[in-house]
Amino acid sequence: MFRKVPVRNSYVSRLAQLALIAGLAWGLIGAALASHRPGHGGGGGPPADPAIAFVQTGTTDKLMVMNADGSNATVIHSVQGILGPPSWSPDGRAVAFVEGSSLWRIDVAVVNGVPQGSNLTLLLANQPSVPRNFSIPAWSPLGDGIVVVQIESPAELWVVPASGGMPEVVYQAPPGEGLRSPTWSPDGTRIAFRHGTSTAEQIDIVDRDTGQVTTALALGSEWTIRFIDWVRTGDTLAFDLQLDTGGPTDLYTLDLATGAVTQVVSEGFAPSWSPDDSELIYTKTTGGGARKMAKVNLATGAVTTLKVAGNWPDWRRF
Repeated sequence: MFRKVPVRNSYVSRLAQLALIAGLAWGLIGAALASHRPGHGGGGGPPADPAIAFVQTGTTDKLMVMNADGSNATVIHSVQGILGPPSWSPDGRAVAFVEGSSLWRIDVAVVNGVPQGSNLTLLLANQPSVPRNFSIPAWSPLGDGIVVVQIESPAELWVVPASGGMPEVVYQAPPGEGLRSPTWSPDGTRIAFRHGTSTAEQIDIVDRDTGQVTTALALGSEWTIRFIDWVRTGDTLAFDLQLDTGGPTDLYTLDLATGAVTQVVSEGFAPSWSPDDSELIYTKTTGGGARKMAKVNLATGAVTTLKVAGNWPDWRRF
C-alpha cells in the first residue's frame, strides 16, 4: 500500500523519511484529521447540498454539481470547449472556473430542489497578444479573492477580487519554471502551490502578506504533482503524485509541522477535503481509462466509488 518517495526537504528529518516508507497508521490519521470546523452546515446558510462541483469532459464540457453521496448530479453550465477545475466560494453560493483560459464565476442556487447556475461573470480574460492564460483557480476561505495560475513564462500566481477588478501578482516563478494548483490555508494568509523546475518538483508556500516563500516538500524532477488541497482546519495538505509520465498517480498527505508524507490511496488524483476533514473525494481512473469520482475515509481507508463520472471534484467547505 505504501511506497517510498525520495524527499529532499528542509522540514523533513530522517525520522520523517522513515515514516514516509512505513506510512502512518490509519487510526492516527483519523485522530489527527477528525476535528470539525465550527459552523459547518449551520448558521442559516445555504443547504449542505449540492456539496460537490466537478467537470465532465467530452464533446461538450459540463460544469456540474451533485450531492455529497453522488446523487442529484446537475449541469449548471456547458460549453463547446474546455472547462478547467472548479472552486466553490466559501459561502457555497458561487463557483469559479477557467473556460478558454479565462477566469469566470457562476452563481449557484437550488430552485425547487434543482441546482441552477446563473449570473455567469467574466473575471479575468486571457490575453493571447501578451500572452496571458489562466488555469486552476482557488477561492480564498475569506471570500474576498480567487488565486489563479498565469501559466505563460514567467508563470505567476494572481489573486483576483472575487467581484472582479485589478489582479495582484503574489508570486512570480523564474523563467521556464512551472506553477500549478494553488490552495489556501484555512485562515487565508498563505497559499501552497506546485512549483516545477528542471531539477525538482516542489510544494512551495507563499505568505500572502510578506511574499516570503518556503519549500514544504522537494522531490526529484522525475515526479509530477498536479493537484494540492489544504485541509479545512490545520496544516495538512493532500496532493497527488506520479512517478514518470504515464505511470500511476497516487494520493498522499503532507503534515507541514512534521514533514511526514503518507500515501492515502493508489490510482487517484485531484483530491479535495470533506468539510470535517475526515474524507477525501478524488478522481479515480477505472478500467478502460474511464474516470469516476471516489471518496476515501481517512480513519479506515475504506474507498467508496460514486456512480457519477467526472473530473476534479471540489467539496464545499460546509
